Amino acid sequence: MRKLLTFLLICFLSYTVPCMASGKEYISPETTITWTDSGGDELLDLGGAAAGTSTMGSFLDLESISASALVSRALDYEFEMTIDGFDTAPVVGESVDLYWSQSNATTNFDGNPTSDPTTTAEGAIIENALKNLILSGSAIVYTTTAADELKISGMVQLPLRYVSPVVHNNTADALLSSSDAHSIKLTAIPKEIQ
Repeated sequence: MRKLLTFLLICFLSYTVPCMASGKEYISPETTITWTDSGGDELLDLGGAAAGTSTMGSFLDLESISASALVSRALDYEFEMTIDGFDTAPVVGESVDLYWSQSNATTNFDGNPTSDPTTTAEGAIIENALKNLILSGSAIVYTTTAADELKISGMVQLPLRYVSPVVHNNTADALLSSSDAHSIKLTAIPKEIQ
């Protein structure tokens, strides 16, 4: 009887102890990378982007921004797109859309750009190719005041090593062309299990 009770106690403890341990995923943001026409980390010149056009920024090597000594990197990223206004009064309900083009090499980006981006130069992509990219979100025009800023933010998963933002001006008006502060920010959000 004593052997049976000992056996049952061992079985009970071996099944319940792992269930008693708790774990949490801590979010630990890394350095933010900014795409803009000047003064940022990467190049993306949206100033005066014409109605119906797409602009593809220079690419970023996601492994180069990892804080880890190993070549590991985050899968999840926080993004923020700021559109600093328009040259003329926009139409309420239209949008400026943010996409991401990716590659495992420094060429052959998703969407088959007509010219691939580099680390210092923008690429070019046609509108029909946008369907082959990752759509992160759309900044919807909410006012006819040209000077009003549009801003969206959220999370996106970027599994491939190289990434380039693509902004589609899906409005009938050009984006602000002088003294503009259009930008896209990307922050790696690696998960740390405690």
